[in-house]
Amino acid sequence: ALGPGRPVFLIRPMEEIVQASIDNTRFTRLVLSGFAVASLVLAGVGLYGTLAYLTSQRTQEFGVRLALGATAATILRLVIREGCLLSGLGAAFGLAGAMAATRVLRGLLYGVTPLDGLTIASVVALVAGVALVAVGVPAWRAARVDPVTALRAE
Repeated sequence: ALGPGRPVFLIRPMEEIVQASIDNTRFTRLVLSGFAVASLVLAGVGLYGTLAYLTSQRTQEFGVRLALGATAATILRLVIREGCLLSGLGAAFGLAGAMAATRVLRGLLYGVTPLDGLTIASVVALVAGVALVAVGVPAWRAARVDPVTALRAE
């Protein structure tokens, strides 16, 4: 009715128009998710490497403890406690950084508040699970140290 003789351009379905309008947001979310997974893997590998090195340096100490009557469970708890201390310290710094970053990410959040308690609790639980796995391997190795071999090694 406004101009039947005029050419019409860019005729597309509404779904395609909506998809094009959120492409930037989707790409940003994908990049941030990739960085989040990479940081989780790096945190786990870093914690594992640090604890593996620290426990290997204390092999003689663990041998002496075992020779004097400590159980493998005691050694396991000792190493896990130290690993949990390291990961707890890292989690505290991470939470502080996350709270500082909420101002930047506020525009990318839909349907949640920047400091959503459920989201923060689930991320802390996920990181704690990764940390427990990363700590468990060196702790298990430390608990299985042969006291005689550890005392003879230099």
